[in-house]
Amino acid sequence: MNYQLLISEEAFWDIEDAVKYYSEIPAENLDNRFLKQLKDGLNKITKKPLHYALKYKQIRIYNLKNFPYQIHFSVEENRILVLGVFHGKSDPKSWEERL
Repeated sequence: MNYQLLISEEAFWDIEDAVKYYSEIPAENLDNRFLKQLKDGLNKITKKPLHYALKYKQIRIYNLKNFPYQIHFSVEENRILVLGVFHGKSDPKSWEERL
């Protein structure tokens, strides 16, 4: 089945904040490496979204490999909605309110 990937406005803000944070760290291209990991994760989610277990309500989570961030998404019919890209140590209340 082909899935359509939709990214919420809030998720774009999350991504923008993470990229800004990593761009300010004096290390080799952390912002670009984060974006590559994020794109890889979104590609994996798009190919097999039901592979990832339900974590709460109807939300599934994909963990980025080398960064402490998680992609929170839901699957409805042939659509994947990315609700947020959160740091693993963020307060669950901050992202539960979005749902």
